[in-house]
Amino acid sequence: MEKEREEILHISFNQDQTYFAVGTQKGFKVYKLSRSIEQVISREFGSGIGIVEMVHKTNIFAIVGGGKTPRYPKNKLMIWDDCTPFSTQRRPRPSSRPAASQKSRQ
Repeated sequence: MEKEREEILHISFNQDQTYFAVGTQKGFKVYKLSRSIEQVISREFGSGIGIVEMVHKTNIFAIVGGGKTPRYPKNKLMIWDDCTPFSTQRRPRPSSRPAASQKSRQ
């Protein structure tokens, strides 16, 4: 039986280019680059990840839904901690002032 190919929606490298993350129609995968390419993480949700960015060499990922059936809204940035079974939605601040200037006035 032939294995069905996954459609790739996004590929990105971490900051020092030692890993790359791949968003697909079914989830995301992370690969380590060394003398060979080694898959280190595979998360299948059955729905699309349009953008996935690994933060340095951590288990934290910035994720946006994508594809035909997005996992998350295409206009929301989700923070995924691979050590926990859930993601946290990151919302923009209601004020346009930087956080440092708000803190200094309080």
